[in-house]
Amino acid sequence: LYLSVDDLLKKSGSFCNDEQDIWEYLIMHNMSRHYTSLNINSLRTVAEERTIAFDNELFDFYLSLPPQDRANREIFTQAIRLLDDRLYRIRNANTNFNIYDSDFVLTAKLCINRILRKAGRKVPLPPAQEERSWPRKADIINAKREMKELTRGLISSPALEELGFLDMSKVRFFVERHLEKKGDYSDLILTLITIDIFIKNSQRSKKSQDEADKCLSG
Repeated sequence: LYLSVDDLLKKSGSFCNDEQDIWEYLIMHNMSRHYTSLNINSLRTVAEERTIAFDNELFDFYLSLPPQDRANREIFTQAIRLLDDRLYRIRNANTNFNIYDSDFVLTAKLCINRILRKAGRKVPLPPAQEERSWPRKADIINAKREMKELTRGLISSPALEELGFLDMSKVRFFVERHLEKKGDYSDLILTLITIDIFIKNSQRSKKSQDEADKCLSG
């Protein structure tokens, strides 16, 4: 890790003017590593997308702001408020806090929640699905009929069986527990669904190619 960062610091020396520039370079030198890039690429496989996350003009505007205005989130939260006050009032899906909470308020809420947990008390529940900045994975699986069918299909999936390294008895155990709401195994289930669909699509593609080759050779 130290060597990797040191290598980036050496590269930044030829075009960064100060420490702030170097810090920005460390963050943005390879945006394809950011999960937003992966999300966008996955969307592009099935639909046209117009995400502005990596728009160069947006980056130029961001970098033109004084560092002190980029040190906190106020300029971003106010921009959201100007776009739509309803977005401004949506609570963060991970923390259940408001995006406009000050650092003092956020720290106070975190401390209160920690005290409540230590005392064995319940902390405030996270927002409902329609109030979240993104839905919980478990809600996606449980609320959509198609997702439930894909989840049930994992129990006897020939594609997963053929991999050879998965313990299908454990797969069945966790899937059934999830469907019975005895546990939340959303990450595992969504990963297995992705692999299952990928293998099935690959098999269909190969079959179609074989049939096309057969027709051409015939």
